[in-house]
Amino acid sequence: MGEIIEGEIIKAKKELEEIKLKGYRIVFERSPHTYIAIIPDFAAKVTSGDIIVAGHSFGCGNSREEAVLVLKHLGIGAVIAESFSRIFFRNAINLGLPAIECKNITKKVEDGHELEVSLDNGKIKNLTTGETFKASTFPDFILEIIKSGGIINILKKLKNNKHL
Repeated sequence: MGEIIEGEIIKAKKELEEIKLKGYRIVFERSPHTYIAIIPDFAAKVTSGDIIVAGHSFGCGNSREEAVLVLKHLGIGAVIAESFSRIFFRNAINLGLPAIECKNITKKVEDGHELEVSLDNGKIKNLTTGETFKASTFPDFILEIIKSGGIINILKKLKNNKHL
């Protein structure tokens, strides 16, 4: 097993086994309490299609996909951040949640602003202020994963394609 096996890893394994046994319901039942320490009543305030805007290293410290699944379950349409932890970014893309990097986004958007996001060209328009700015764009294959709702849906399409 190697050296320096942290208790958190063992605990996480147990939690993952529970999720496998009971399905993702366990994650969804916990989701209303997800950000209670940071934003009171976060889950109650979220509506389908809401966008999270954040600073640097969004999603760091968690390598499991449950962090993304909870956001998707709550109806979050995208996360725009100045940077992401690489594992959160990969999990988000693999599960079909747009994780968009945009420098200085927290200086351009305030809580409650309405945004229009184009994944195809990376344009973000702040409908509240009228300002438009550019985010990082995705390669075509990542766009396809996001637009398909995640990598599993891509694999299902490939499996059903008799010409492969």
